[in-house]
Amino acid sequence: MSAYLKDLPCYNPENFSRFHSGGMRERIVRPTYTSQIDTNAK
Repeated sequence: MSAYLKDLPCYNPENFSRFHSGGMRERIVRPTYTSQIDTNAK
């Protein structure tokens, strides 16, 4: 989780705002969703 939070500043503003509005709550409930975002970011 800490590694994931570390990667947050690396997101593009466009991708981050879309992720923030659409998935910030989802990542808490769905670990798989977080993994998908993390994989796509890298």
